[in-house]
Amino acid sequence: MTRKFSEQYAIFKSRPGMYLMSGTYGEVCAFIDGMDLCSGEQVMGSFRLWMIDRGVIRPELSWWLLILGELYPGNRPPNPKLFSTAENGLAISKLFELLDTYLSQLQ
Repeated sequence: MTRKFSEQYAIFKSRPGMYLMSGTYGEVCAFIDGMDLCSGEQVMGSFRLWMIDRGVIRPELSWWLLILGELYPGNRPPNPKLFSTAENGLAISKLFELLDTYLSQLQ
């Protein structure tokens, strides 16, 4: 049985440490992309368009860089591979906040 993305996301969000090795922003984004692919690409493409409509940063960027554009204003988001533990936590919180907002609008 295939679960809807929103169901998978709710389970993952409640316990990300259960599914990830290090819990970095990049790892969380990769896992979410994997969930989206497994669910038939139900959400993240339209989430990216929603993020572009917010007009925060350059529209050619991926959804995970668009989120960083909300945290770090300017034309060039930082490299998440260089994030400290605190920066990873902040980026993950922002990701969950924005994705929660988007998913609530779909219902």
